[in-house]
Amino acid sequence: MSFTEEEIAYLRSQPLARVATLSGDGQPDVVPLAFEFDGSHFWIGGAGEPVHG
Repeated sequence: MSFTEEEIAYLRSQPLARVATLSGDGQPDVVPLAFEFDGSHFWIGGAGEPVHG
């Protein structure tokens, strides 16, 4: 997937991402997480050096 310059500018202007999941009974759970977009990859939450596995 690629983003337009306008979309990238928007992503870089946002301090938080919102990640949503559903429980088995359909109850949504939305959690704000810190993130960074480097132009190719999203880094979400956490602190310190990235772990590559």
